[in-house]
Amino acid sequence: MVVKLTLYDFGEIPEDSRTKYFLPLSRHIYKVFRHFGTEYMESVFPKFKQVQYDVTKARWDNMIFTGTKIHSGEISPSDAMRTMLYTIPHVVTCRADLQVGSNKLLYGDSCDVSFAIIDDYTYELLFIFNGHMESGVPIDWWLVLQDDDLLDRRHMKYGYKMREIPQKTKKLTDGAKLLVDILKDIRNERTPQFSTSLLWVSMCWSSAMFNMFSELTNYETLSSIYNGLASKVLFKLPDFYFIYYPIPPMFGSLIYSTREKFDLVLAGLTTSHYLVLNTIEDGAIKWVRDELPELYKLIYMEQWEEGLPTPQISIKTEIPTKKEQFVGKDGNLVRKVPEGTRLTLENLEITEEEAFKGYLTDIDHETPLNFSPSHDNLISQGRGIYTKFLK
Repeated sequence: MVVKLTLYDFGEIPEDSRTKYFLPLSRHIYKVFRHFGTEYMESVFPKFKQVQYDVTKARWDNMIFTGTKIHSGEISPSDAMRTMLYTIPHVVTCRADLQVGSNKLLYGDSCDVSFAIIDDYTYELLFIFNGHMESGVPIDWWLVLQDDDLLDRRHMKYGYKMREIPQKTKKLTDGAKLLVDILKDIRNERTPQFSTSLLWVSMCWSSAMFNMFSELTNYETLSSIYNGLASKVLFKLPDFYFIYYPIPPMFGSLIYSTREKFDLVLAGLTTSHYLVLNTIEDGAIKWVRDELPELYKLIYMEQWEEGLPTPQISIKTEIPTKKEQFVGKDGNLVRKVPEGTRLTLENLEITEEEAFKGYLTDIDHETPLNFSPSHDNLISQGRGIYTKFLK
């Protein structure tokens, strides 16, 4: 790890980097760059494949098992309203009783959603994840990592391997179109019963993905999604930070609205506007703490020390719309963030050991900027079948 006494400067990122001007949209990853530089980031990103499968399995198995218990009546409607899950994509938090409706509205009745994550530095695919839903219920998933032979599958017309498609295409949309062709063939072989289902493909740069996995509230996660989907429309960047192809209709319309409207619509669909503190699985946070202690402190604990933003702070935060204004002369991000009460381990009376368990709160978009948070604001802890009700 390279450590400088002074922070790394934005100008040190090569101009020919395809993600240079996207990086300031990912506040946590930009912070990592400022402290440790490009070489560190290039070496660290691939390490996360050590926990990628375990995190994906934990979140999707929990989704599926919880959905089964809700359908069978083992989880009552009143308990489902206090139970949180990850949904699609599995960085977005959803209340268990709202998952079916929100998924059907966003993606349709029967569909596959594939996420292809691109290495910011090699421009190769790091992995592809695919999840299948029927009537809004997640029922199946698969994940292939960088060393899997499936990524050597070639496009029938152009001959490109899946792993090299981002290198061979200049725009994410162009790459996603080619991936759709290959993924449909793979689906027809693996699950022919789903051959007529919708297929949505999302291509996403790894820095955007890692930033979303770093966010500790549902509103900040939604803001990150908006910044990525609207990067070409709002910030006039030459391409998207990440995209869906084809783009689901609701996302297609919301990217032309404001960040505030985007956040409020999706938070309304997924949590009835309540603030949720995101869960990071025990094994994953332990791995970060043991293997990358510098990131555990810089990214995760410093968020708690600074205080987590409430919905009012998140939706009112402003980012310059011109890329030249993303970063100030001091090298720091330029953002207009409202002053207001933030959530800390102290005022919520949570220990560091329980900081990443995940919490549903009774705080929402109408909670004023200044108030007195306490442990009484917490409704439940954990996700899905592992939920502990606090009130």
